[in-house]
Amino acid sequence: MKATVIFRGRENMHRDIGYRILGRLKGEITEYGVVETEPRQEGPFLDMILAPKKWSGQGPAPAPSGGPAEKAAPTRRGP
Repeated sequence: MKATVIFRGRENMHRDIGYRILGRLKGEITEYGVVETEPRQEGPFLDMILAPKKWSGQGPAPAPSGGPAEKAAPTRRGP
């Protein structure tokens, strides 16, 4: 995921606010994801790239296989 703060006109004078916004986002997503690329300025854009954390295997158990939802693929009947 890419988080972007766009600065327009005089907003470029307050880039520190953009860094604080992305820093707050970084703190809020630490439970769910990691930062791949720290915030960096490219023209009027301040970007940060995030990635989900690896799944630990804890969670709901998978549904049992072989249920009625799993049927053989229908065959095609042609002319």
